[in-house]
Amino acid sequence: MSIMTEDQVKLLHKLQMAEIPAFKNINPLTLQEDEARDLFRMNLPPLEWINAAAQNEKHELVEKRFIGVSENNCREQMKDWLEKENLTLLQQPNPQFGAGEAWLEYFSQPLKSVNLKALNDHFERWEIPIPRIPVPKDQQEVLRHKAPVPAQEIYARLDAEELGQELQKLRSGRSASEGIQFGFAPGDVGTFEEDTTFHTFLSPLSAPSAKEWERLAGSLPVEELVGQVQVDTVLSDVECKPYYALLSPEELQTEIEYFQANGEFRNGIEIGYASGGKTKAEKSVEPLVTELSDEELDQLEAGTFADWNKLRGQKLLGFSKAQEIPVFRRMSPEELQKELELFAESGKFSSPDISVGHVPERETYKKEFHRPLVPLSEKELTDLAAGKTIRNQDILLAQKLVCRTPQIPGTAVYEKKFSALELAFDDCPQKRLEIYAQYRKEQDERALNKVTPELRAQIKALQESGKGPKIDRENYLAFTRKDAETYIQEHEQNPENTFTPTVYPKRAVPKNEAFPQFKKSNLFSQPQADYLQRSILRDLAAEGHIASPETVGEFLGKLEFITDAQAKELIKPHLGKSAGTGLLNQCRAYMESGKIFNEKEIKTIADVQRLYQVNRGMDFDKKAALKDLIEGGYIQSNDALAKIKFTTELQDDALIAKYSDARIGRNLRARINDLIDEAKIGQIADEDFQQMSISKGMQIIAANAELECSKHPMATQGQIALLQKMEQRGQIDLHKIDLTRLRFRTADQWIKQNINNPARNTHNPDAPATTKQRGLLTLLVREKLIKNIPYSEWRDMTVDQASKRISSVPPRLLQQAIERQNAPQRNISPRQRTSMER
Repeated sequence: MSIMTEDQVKLLHKLQMAEIPAFKNINPLTLQEDEARDLFRMNLPPLEWINAAAQNEKHELVEKRFIGVSENNCREQMKDWLEKENLTLLQQPNPQFGAGEAWLEYFSQPLKSVNLKALNDHFERWEIPIPRIPVPKDQQEVLRHKAPVPAQEIYARLDAEELGQELQKLRSGRSASEGIQFGFAPGDVGTFEEDTTFHTFLSPLSAPSAKEWERLAGSLPVEELVGQVQVDTVLSDVECKPYYALLSPEELQTEIEYFQANGEFRNGIEIGYASGGKTKAEKSVEPLVTELSDEELDQLEAGTFADWNKLRGQKLLGFSKAQEIPVFRRMSPEELQKELELFAESGKFSSPDISVGHVPERETYKKEFHRPLVPLSEKELTDLAAGKTIRNQDILLAQKLVCRTPQIPGTAVYEKKFSALELAFDDCPQKRLEIYAQYRKEQDERALNKVTPELRAQIKALQESGKGPKIDRENYLAFTRKDAETYIQEHEQNPENTFTPTVYPKRAVPKNEAFPQFKKSNLFSQPQADYLQRSILRDLAAEGHIASPETVGEFLGKLEFITDAQAKELIKPHLGKSAGTGLLNQCRAYMESGKIFNEKEIKTIADVQRLYQVNRGMDFDKKAALKDLIEGGYIQSNDALAKIKFTTELQDDALIAKYSDARIGRNLRARINDLIDEAKIGQIADEDFQQMSISKGMQIIAANAELECSKHPMATQGQIALLQKMEQRGQIDLHKIDLTRLRFRTADQWIKQNINNPARNTHNPDAPATTKQRGLLTLLVREKLIKNIPYSEWRDMTVDQASKRISSVPPRLLQQAIERQNAPQRNISPRQRTSMER
């Protein structure tokens, strides 16, 4: 067996410089060549490469090899090479896979040609941690400039009382107050989560220093100075919470005696165990004790309680109040300059609402505000003022304008850290190597001077036994290893109780981990919960049905690890509970856009599950195209594969149309290969197959759909006629539906869902004229019983207008016109009708 080769040693040194954990303590002198090969293969992620052959302008053959972390990465490099060298590719190359020592070739590439983000993401996917090296502040370079922040209008929701006052103004004929807006929250039908709020970026400024105030008074410039004006104050959304304080031992004893005498505690007094075993502040918004059980209360009253030392008491001090938070707008440079000139002259600003200073690094005051609403139409606003019920009345919102923020210019973004993987490349800049060398030197010195846990334990033992004196906390925290060793050496030979022993409080036992059954390893053998299930669980946790306030953060953190079986078990007891706001808004958005049809009211979680299961798209060819778009990076979302299970046919069509020029991937290729294998289509040339777009692939599959007419048949005439009758009875609304494109399965679902709906007898005069009315009006115009109707009136005709025109014809003439229309059909014999049909 031979020792490691020169290339293996070189790769090992690169990986050790990049601080990849598996290679940290490997000694090349003690490792054999085969062992090193296995070590690289098992601890490095795989690579892909392609060998490209092309022709130049002189028709000479040019070959080059491209290596990357993915096929797409390799093809991007190849595309740049072809464009730069003005070459023509002879044939689409096939990717090849490798690992281990192939990374030496990868690191030999020019650093500027490598996609560093894709490289770091590749290691992250394989759960290989890569450290980031901090760049000293004086050596940081500008990476880019942030885009300017546009001016924004900040709104706050009206409370019930304010909303009532504004509606009263509208109904009395007056206009709403200035800055008031009525409408519906903007909805994004592509996601389940709400996206209707944002936070202000304006908070109190850091005041200038005394020296800076002196410079301002002398009309001298101060760096990074900004100004802002307070435009309003708003109340924080914090709910009132009780404040508690611990009872002293004497107070606790008094309250126990009172309880034993009267059988109850005084108002605001509670006695129990220490809450969680943690030491809390004297004043807290969280309970300081855990309640006693009924049995323990009986024991306390009888004086037979097991362990009196465990008891603690708390008293209620009062309740927290909502805080007033100031809302600011930034001053423009011109406004700031005027204020500074005024300050230099008079020593004060033009208004007490104006403040000047520096933007704090961390914003301390955050307040949730709302974006502009989708406004009501003129007719909806008129109906609202008249007190009528409008469409979507249940989600009508109102808000008032708080302030408008000015545009903020773009700011520079500095490179504060860089990936250690950059150090492994052959052409890594010397500046990076110097920064890393200094960083490693500081880390080694810190590790060398750090007091180990063993040394701290020895110091603590000396102080508890009285052999060593107590050390001031600031000095103790500044101890180096040499200081600790000297202290131990000086005092370890002392007899006990030489000094006053130090008593250290015992640490509380940490709480057990919550939800230990939700772990990542479950997903190796069981399917993950789908996107809809996780959205439901997120809503249930937010509303307090699942997890306690203390553990809800841990629950949400483990939500990605919940399996399908666990999700079903968690959701099952809550199917009858009301669905969360996010899910309900999403359902409404789908129904309003016509992508989901449902006449029944959506209230519970079970309703939401049924709605999405019934209406999700089931076209496997379209789902294959969407998977290709996701894998190709055109559709970017962490949960994209989970979401497309619930997208409808219309959404699938829209996404495929948007990215129709993208190339097909392995999923659509597999569908087309099935057609070739079944001899339903002929062979396709390799070059055409490699260059084929999504739209072309879908056209090939769609052309074959005629041979599979039973796969997705269109709705029958009987189904369409029944749906139209149901619409006339008010059982269903089809005005947004294109009946010519309706599928058999969808029509069947709608009929089953809505056939049992009660017929609506309420007359809506503003509804569009029915098909029956329009047919009757056409007959009356043809019979010259009424005048011709202009197209503009015909197009917008309502039920009420159509009824008035029909009722203007005498009933006798109307009946005669209908009989004349039907007469020819009744006079034709069965034999004549058969011959006509032939």
